[in-house]
Amino acid sequence: MNSIIILLHLLLQINLCFASSNTHIFNTWCEHHGKRYSSEEEKLHRLNVFEDNLAFVMQHNNIRNSSYTLALNDFADLTHQEFKKFCLTLSFDVLDVQSVPKLSLSLRGSGVEGKLPSSVDWRKKGLITPVKSQAGCSKCGTAWPVSAINAIESTNQIITGSLPKRKGVTMDGHTSLPSNGEEQLLQAVASQPVHVGICANQRVFQFYSKGIFSGPCSTSIDHVATIVGYDSENGVDYWTVKNSWGRQWGMNGYMHILRNSGDREGVCGINTLVSYPIKPKPNPVYLPALAQVDCNILIHCQDGETCCCIKSLIICLHYRCCPKNFPVCCAKPHHCCRSGYVCGVKKACVLDYKNSNMTELEQSLVWNFKR
Repeated sequence: MNSIIILLHLLLQINLCFASSNTHIFNTWCEHHGKRYSSEEEKLHRLNVFEDNLAFVMQHNNIRNSSYTLALNDFADLTHQEFKKFCLTLSFDVLDVQSVPKLSLSLRGSGVEGKLPSSVDWRKKGLITPVKSQAGCSKCGTAWPVSAINAIESTNQIITGSLPKRKGVTMDGHTSLPSNGEEQLLQAVASQPVHVGICANQRVFQFYSKGIFSGPCSTSIDHVATIVGYDSENGVDYWTVKNSWGRQWGMNGYMHILRNSGDREGVCGINTLVSYPIKPKPNPVYLPALAQVDCNILIHCQDGETCCCIKSLIICLHYRCCPKNFPVCCAKPHHCCRSGYVCGVKKACVLDYKNSNMTELEQSLVWNFKR
C-alpha cells in the first residue's frame, strides 16, 4: 500500500515538473512573439492549447527519417481549427484565367532557350519582394491577393527590370496551365514565379519549420502560395514555395515541397491549380503633376513662370505667362522682358534707366513668345 502511495506521489511530482517546465516554455514563447492576452483565463486556455501543440511537434520530430521538422512558431497558441479558419480561406472569384497550349510558354528571363536549368531561384535575381503576412495571419483572410501580388511584382521586374511600387503596375490578365502538368509547371517556374493552389489543412503545415515537405496531405485545394524556384537536395527534387503567413513561419516564410513525387497531382495538389500573370506591355508612364500658378480662375501659368498683366482697368483684364526672370509683359507684340527692362515702342524691350544700372547692350536678352 505504501509503495502505491509513493508511486502516485512520484507521478504527481513528475506531472508538476512537466507542467512547470511547459509554463516556462510558454512564457518564453509569449515574450519572444509579443503575445498578450486579455485575461488570466484566456492565458490559461492558450497555455493548454500550447501544451497540446508542443506535444504534437515533439511527437513528429521524434519520427525517424522524416524529411522535414516542425517548430513552435507564431501559431502555437492556436488550435488547428482556429488556424484553418483564419489562414485557409480561399476565393476562386479571381481565377479569371484562360488555359494555354504547352508550346506557348517561353523561358523569358531565365537566360536559356529550349532547355531548363537544373535549379532556379528567383530570389537570387532580386525579383522577389519580402515575405508578407495575410493581415497578420492571426486573422489571415484570403491568401490569393498576397500570392497574386507576389507573382505580379516578380513578372513586372522580369519585363521592366525593376520591382514595382504598386502604383502604375499593369497586367493583362492571368494564364492557367493544364491540371497535373508538372513538366509545364517546371517550364513556367523557369520563366517566372507562379502562384499555385495547395492543400494546407494538415496540422503539420501549421508548424512546418524546415526540410522537404512530403505530406501527409490531400489534394483538395484550400490555400494559395507562390513557387519562386526549384532545386534538388541529396537527389531529392523540391519546389521553393513562398507563403503568406509571415517570416516566423517555415524558413523565413518559405518552404520546400517535394517535386517529382510520382503523383500526377503533386504533393498537396501543387500541380493541379497553376496560374501566372501575363505582361506583354510595359507599365504606363505616370508623370508628376506640374505645379501651376493661378493668375485668375481662367488663366494659369506653369511652374517656373509668373503672371504678367498686359491689359488692365483698375484690375487686370488680361494675363500672359512669362518666365520668372522675364517678369515684364508687353502687349504688342506679345513678349516678355527681363527684370530691369520696360516695354519699348520701336524695340521690344528697352532698358529701364530709372531703376537699373544695365547698359543698352543687354536689350538683346529678350524672350519672345507667341500665345
